[in-house]
Amino acid sequence: MVLPNIVEDALRVTAGLGERYLWVDALCIIQDDDQDKGRFVSRMDSIYARATVVIVAATCVDSNSMLPGVSPFMIQDARLVQCLDPVDGVDIDLRTGRSGAYLGTTIWDTRAWTLQERFLASRCLVFTDEQVFWECEESFCCEDSFREIPHIIRNPRRTFLCGGELDLVWNTDGPVFDHYYHTLVEEYSCRAMTNERGGLNAFSGIIRAFESTRHEQFYWGLSCAYLESALAWGHPFEHKLNRRQGDFPSWSWTGWIGDGSGKLNNQNLHMQRVGLEFYRFVGNEAEPERLKQSGNQDSEHDLLAEGSHIPVRGQRCTAVTKHALLPDLFNISYRLLAFWTACATLKVEQTSPLSTRPGTPDAFEWETIMTQGERGIRVSWSQMPLLHNEDEMEVIAVAQNRGNWDGGHIANGAIGVMVVSWQGGVAHREGLAWIAIRDWTSLAKRSWKLVVLD
Repeated sequence: MVLPNIVEDALRVTAGLGERYLWVDALCIIQDDDQDKGRFVSRMDSIYARATVVIVAATCVDSNSMLPGVSPFMIQDARLVQCLDPVDGVDIDLRTGRSGAYLGTTIWDTRAWTLQERFLASRCLVFTDEQVFWECEESFCCEDSFREIPHIIRNPRRTFLCGGELDLVWNTDGPVFDHYYHTLVEEYSCRAMTNERGGLNAFSGIIRAFESTRHEQFYWGLSCAYLESALAWGHPFEHKLNRRQGDFPSWSWTGWIGDGSGKLNNQNLHMQRVGLEFYRFVGNEAEPERLKQSGNQDSEHDLLAEGSHIPVRGQRCTAVTKHALLPDLFNISYRLLAFWTACATLKVEQTSPLSTRPGTPDAFEWETIMTQGERGIRVSWSQMPLLHNEDEMEVIAVAQNRGNWDGGHIANGAIGVMVVSWQGGVAHREGLAWIAIRDWTSLAKRSWKLVVLD
């Protein structure tokens, strides 16, 4: 059997380390067998975490590439060695002292599937064109020792798995979990993927690590315990996202892709709840599973009902049964999310131009607002919907925000509303906006409605 160059070099490294076994995804997983792929994809967290060391070919472009420095490059009897280039190979941020950017321009660090290697490996041996780097929980070294200066802070994005166990702080510290979840979603959302249908598989190892160490439950990449805040994801700089190919729900960030110019983001998961109860369907015959929510809820103010004819808490329906699901939808029940919430009908439209953008004299900046009757409502967009001749669109309340993540202009808090369209009794996410609480509570004709999201 003729092995690719990169595998041959990896075998030399393995032998040089005194190890007997080398795992290569492309060889150890039968690539044209969906059952075999599914069996191992669900275990990638353990594979990376329990490996003695993960060999990272950071600058190799394909399997025919060679690990730099492993196989000598000879001309007659002379061995050629590339000089170290710490200026290009190590990028130190002088403001923070951090040194985590040395992989930022490599192909390896732009691929979706390699994120799990980066965050789950307990040890990494990173081969670049300039030199070899070593990463583990205790040290961070490279060939020219430039990184071993004591005051340089190691890469803060690294999340350590040692012996298959996440660092203990993940188990006890909610804000740390919140921070890492945000970081991972941001990092993953801007990475390239050859086959978009693997959009969730390439993140599954990270999800399993969260589930096993924090005892968190995830549904399509979103934390079930914090679904209100998790649903309020968006793209702050590139509002127009495109649906990802494959069977992905519209309400999950895994079902959307941008143009690569920015990262997805969402608000703090521990933001105060508005009080929704979410259900997912686990089978044709079983009753929907209620997803237990964590976090505090304001017992004095009912923002979903305030200023409307919606019944107050305790008097309105919140339960979801299997009879709420139309028979035709049982074949997609694995990706549906159901809940009762407050809804309103608004028109999404563009007003006259506000100003001319600097440097583009012929392009005008238009303000996209929501209107109800003659009243215009300024909103902060996280995802702009595709406009259809200023049609009326339905918005459903999914979250609230008392901070400044909504853009900063809604100082006293906002309600996160998902813009949805309906087809066959099922809602589909089209966009997300933040409406000031004072504007939300003044909206007329709000109703209490069962929403089944796909």
